[in-house]
Amino acid sequence: MNLTNSISPAKSKCGLNLIDYLKENNLFNKSKIIVYTVLNKKNVDTVVNDIKHFSSQGISSYILPFHWDREERFVHRKANTQFAFVTEEDVEKFGKVIDQLIELKNSGMLINNTEEYLKFTKEHIQKLDGRCTMLSEIRINCDGKLMCCCDKNGEVFNHFTIFDLENENKLNDFLKMQESDRATCAGCLWPSVYESAIREKK
Repeated sequence: MNLTNSISPAKSKCGLNLIDYLKENNLFNKSKIIVYTVLNKKNVDTVVNDIKHFSSQGISSYILPFHWDREERFVHRKANTQFAFVTEEDVEKFGKVIDQLIELKNSGMLINNTEEYLKFTKEHIQKLDGRCTMLSEIRINCDGKLMCCCDKNGEVFNHFTIFDLENENKLNDFLKMQESDRATCAGCLWPSVYESAIREKK
């Protein structure tokens, strides 16, 4: 595998070393390993082979298309076209790879994303206007402060900590303010957000 295609080569190398360690110490079959892959312009040509490689070893892949903040509203996601699918050519290539991933998943390859989510990314990759419809997870910073999501602190960050959720009134206030924060979001492609909404509908 070419680690130079990774957004974080050091983290990727550590992950691969961990897999080797688990195998060498007979711990691999006792652990469920999922490779979290950020699909971007640098690895779009190799990701299919990477997934085939991991799947052959009993390792699942979880895909997150690289998404960025065009409007500079977010704390953790900035304007970055180096990895993002921006041009029509980028988007066309992205769509073809997603179609391949869907085929791989339907053929039995170990891909944790739902087919619905993969199709969803094709629709929203260029405008990045995928909107969440519910609170899917609680995000907490190192000081215990609650965040709207992993990209956006929001107003909740200034008012609530994890300890406030024990109080039913404060919990309800948090939920209302978090919903208000979400309403100002331009959109994202976080799979956990979309997959949670799918599970809720079912």
